[in-house]
Amino acid sequence: MANIKIASVAMKAPADKKANMETYLKYIESAAEQGVRLIVFPEYSLPGIHPEFTLSKASAAAATYYAFAAERIPEGPSTQRLIEAAKEHNMYIVFGMAEQDEVRPDYTYNTAVLVGPEGFIGKHRKIHPTGSERLLVMPGHELNVYETELGRIGLLICNDKVFPETSRALKIAGAEIIVCCTCWPAMNRKLGDNDPMLKIHNGMGTFRALENTVIFVDSNIAGTLDGEHYECGHSRVVSPMGTDLASTGWDEGMAVAELDVQQTIKGFFASLMGGSISYSSLRDLRPDVYIPFYEQYQR
Repeated sequence: MANIKIASVAMKAPADKKANMETYLKYIESAAEQGVRLIVFPEYSLPGIHPEFTLSKASAAAATYYAFAAERIPEGPSTQRLIEAAKEHNMYIVFGMAEQDEVRPDYTYNTAVLVGPEGFIGKHRKIHPTGSERLLVMPGHELNVYETELGRIGLLICNDKVFPETSRALKIAGAEIIVCCTCWPAMNRKLGDNDPMLKIHNGMGTFRALENTVIFVDSNIAGTLDGEHYECGHSRVVSPMGTDLASTGWDEGMAVAELDVQQTIKGFFASLMGGSISYSSLRDLRPDVYIPFYEQYQR
């Protein structure tokens, strides 16, 4: 395949769906002008971050907000609007939203959606809600890889990437690009690049790319909504070598990387002592050794 451009957006996301959709469309227009074929937006970036929702607390008002902000997928108006944008610009779009269950309207999910020129492609419901988030949403139960003209794309959300098994499962299913929509908080913005939470955010994306030989796209909320709680930003496109191909840093913006997905992956193997090291090769996996430990594990 020829080179393509992948964009990862870092944005503030107030609890205002209309305003956040307008922000989406602004970035999509800018990305289209640059020839981007895949653009990724952060976790919760469509409904936004309710002011009474943090890692350690979630009020009844926050729970009510997300329940009413939730839409069904793909028939909801937001997904349909972004399908229109994807068709108009011949672009693949991944975005984070609150989803209403199709059978149980009282069930809300934290969901990443993938749409493209062909319409709705797929979605991922966050498997590992964190902290107070468990009071707001139900956990998902599936991992999927979607075939696109850009390559095979797998989806994760935030804390999902902390568990190596999720990315490895996507790799085994054939993923070449793993997209992770995040809302990753900083511990203390004044610490800058020494912030421990930033190091974890970046480290997880780096190692998930490296250990699975994939392109890893992290898209994170940036800035602060209340002057007290900051998000890490650093929306990135990471190579199979674990290096940043593009990054926004702490601030709002859009990181754009140009690459040939398949050749970049092949080139990684070729660069390892002339191809004599099969780093992250699936042929070397030993599920016969690993699985018994999972079978014995009791929650």
